[in-house]
Amino acid sequence: MTPLYQGYVDERSIAHVKGWLRDVNDANARLAYEVVLPGDEAERVLASGRADGFSEILVQVGVGDGGYAFEAHFNPPLSEAERELVYVRPQGAAHRLELAPNLRTDPPGQGPYQGFVDACSTRHVAGWVRDLADGARRVVIDLLLPGAGGEVLLQRHVAAQTNDMLRKAGLGDGQNAFFVLFDRELSEVEREALIVRVHGSAHVVERSPRLNRKFHPLQCVRLDIVNNCNLRCPFCVYDYTETFRTNVMEEATFQAALRLIPYVPDGNFWLSCLHEATLHPRLMEFIALVPREYRRKLFFTTNLAKRQKREFFEALAGSGLDHINISLESFDKDVYERMRKGARQGIFLENLALLLEVFGQTSGRRVFAII
Repeated sequence: MTPLYQGYVDERSIAHVKGWLRDVNDANARLAYEVVLPGDEAERVLASGRADGFSEILVQVGVGDGGYAFEAHFNPPLSEAERELVYVRPQGAAHRLELAPNLRTDPPGQGPYQGFVDACSTRHVAGWVRDLADGARRVVIDLLLPGAGGEVLLQRHVAAQTNDMLRKAGLGDGQNAFFVLFDRELSEVEREALIVRVHGSAHVVERSPRLNRKFHPLQCVRLDIVNNCNLRCPFCVYDYTETFRTNVMEEATFQAALRLIPYVPDGNFWLSCLHEATLHPRLMEFIALVPREYRRKLFFTTNLAKRQKREFFEALAGSGLDHINISLESFDKDVYERMRKGARQGIFLENLALLLEVFGQTSGRRVFAII
């Protein structure tokens, strides 16, 4: 059956084209396309590919399954006169796609962009970038190194990963993040010289003032070194009705988990998640098993309801761990003992006072939070 082409060029700048193309007679086909610049003697194909990208907008307006979008970039950029001559056609066909009535002609990166490089190590780069003029656009970034003959392209990537923290902060739909592993390990000099630029533009994604230069492919490792708690709080998310004994993590298991600790940020290697870590008789021994340079990654939550000796808090304060959380609903005795079923506020306050005293006298990391 003869193809019946349908589609538009929605964007045409000096550095890219974007649009969609399909065959009305074959909705399942994904058509190859060419971006062409006519010349006095011969035409030049600037880019080619397959129109198989998904577009929610196409679905909303009833264009098949929406899988007919394309976006192509070219470098070096064209002149504005050349931009006006560029057209897109199905590969091997004479048909030219029409220009959309609301054609966009500004190149990506020339308009307002927002984002940061949040992490850059010798092995990876991570961050986010979004187009303020078009929240649905997924920005293409180039990772570049300066060279004697000009910038050298290391990799090209689409900033389209999901980061819920961006969405919660009101920074678009949260699908503007990137995490890229380099094809090779960079030197320290190369890491500092790395440029993250929006493809086809002069816009460079700035480095965060709190740039992380360590390699952290894992955001968090959550352990529970015991399976029990010394309290039975009515609001607890865990059902202890079938828990009749305390099982403790063995050292071999803990040592195996420690293989992951170099790859998490500070404070994100948890010794407790649901249960009470201080029930483990070897808690401080386990902390001591962690190499000193990695103890700043340790964290756990405790209810401080089990009476502890001064030596425990001294060891904790000098351990080098990042911080601890202390669970507390109220300083009102009746409320505290009703919510912390099985706890005595007097013991809690004794522990808290001793912790404050010891941590106040000990140098080093001693951050904690009451929650």
